Amino acid sequence: MGESKVFGSYLKSIRTALGLTQEQASIRLNLLGGDLANIDCVTFSRWERGITQPSLSRRVRVLRAFENNLLPYLCSLGLDLSLKEDVEQFELSLKQRYQDAMSIISGIDYNSVRQVEHEYIEEEELSQNNEQDFIHSLNNFHDQLKSLNIKHNLSSIDLVEYQKDGRAIAYKYLSRGKLVGHNIGMFFNDPTLENEIDRTKRNRLPIDTIDLRLTKPLKDKGTYSYYAISQHSKSERVFRRQLHTEFTFLAQNAHIHHYYASVTLKSSVDVMLKMGFSVAAYESENPVGAIKVGSKRYTRAVMYIETSELFTQPEFLYLLTCCGVCTERECDTCLEHPHCIC
Repeated sequence: MGESKVFGSYLKSIRTALGLTQEQASIRLNLLGGDLANIDCVTFSRWERGITQPSLSRRVRVLRAFENNLLPYLCSLGLDLSLKEDVEQFELSLKQRYQDAMSIISGIDYNSVRQVEHEYIEEEELSQNNEQDFIHSLNNFHDQLKSLNIKHNLSSIDLVEYQKDGRAIAYKYLSRGKLVGHNIGMFFNDPTLENEIDRTKRNRLPIDTIDLRLTKPLKDKGTYSYYAISQHSKSERVFRRQLHTEFTFLAQNAHIHHYYASVTLKSSVDVMLKMGFSVAAYESENPVGAIKVGSKRYTRAVMYIETSELFTQPEFLYLLTCCGVCTERECDTCLEHPHCIC
């Protein structure tokens, strides 16, 4: 089935499931404004019949007006072979980050015969029980970042309670019982986070003054911003698992319209800029900082992209449809994604 037919069939199935006529569906899109304001019944009908289709970014904006979970549709797209070069460049950036000489030498431990290879990675969401060790390790990790003049305000909230209330999502990654990574995201009603970032810039305040108490539980209704506030991975496999999980979550919750991420590494900044991210905020001027603004460099930035644009990026679709765990096709995760391309 052609790509336009896939979109048309998917759009029609969602519309009919909601009991909407093409006219009613068109009106719903019109009320959203922007480039959806001029869609009429004729255009909608042509889309459903697969005669024409809008750009992928616009398709995402159309579909998310009726359905939050776009994972099945995005996974059905696979990855165009013409984008192979983009994927190869992304793979190279991962190798440079985790397998170059500097990274390997920096990770050498005097007390170990050889570096630990984190083979099996266990991913766990924070629970109400027995999380004090993790919270202590997380605070210790953030304390060590202060040497780079990077501060996090996660210690100002009860992260376990925020996770329980649905205001945050936090994962820890373990290998043989040892912590090898974490990934923490926060939810804000739109446009609360954008306003907070504007406030910090206007008043020249640090990024860590973004008020996390303004987070809200993620519900089925409304539009949200996602703030990837803290992430660390000790190996490439952990990093792949983190992004696969995060991207899957975003695809399943397409009413998250805005994605923000706190970054400090040049390799991350370079890839994100290529993917269409912009620098929303920056701080801590440093001659060796990863973020370049004008002629100056800075240690930390908050990067931003609209999720309808993020979902169109080759790197996103690649990590979404790959197993995210290994380089082999035959694994449980790959069975969930028959178009796995890893």
